[in-house]
Amino acid sequence: MWILSFLPNWLFHYVVCAGILAILSSIFLGFIPLVSQYKIPLKYIGFVLLALGIFFEGAIYNNEAWVARVKEMEAKVAKAEEESIISNAIRKQK
Repeated sequence: MWILSFLPNWLFHYVVCAGILAILSSIFLGFIPLVSQYKIPLKYIGFVLLALGIFFEGAIYNNEAWVARVKEMEAKVAKAEEESIISNAIRKQK
């Protein structure tokens, strides 16, 4: 995902935490009369933040897995290139 290259990973960790805090605060602070009028919007915002945060956490995990796989393949290609150079040098000597 292109957005992962622009934004730091810690931002998505904070989005998950903000979503959890919004949901918990809507539950526990709903008993205060002044805050209770914002209980439902705060809960919806919390769920949206939590869903987005979890989605991007999964995207970060998937991206890191693909980067590791690419590095592994690059190492295999480098090793194969070295073996090819050695094999070609041996064939030229014969």
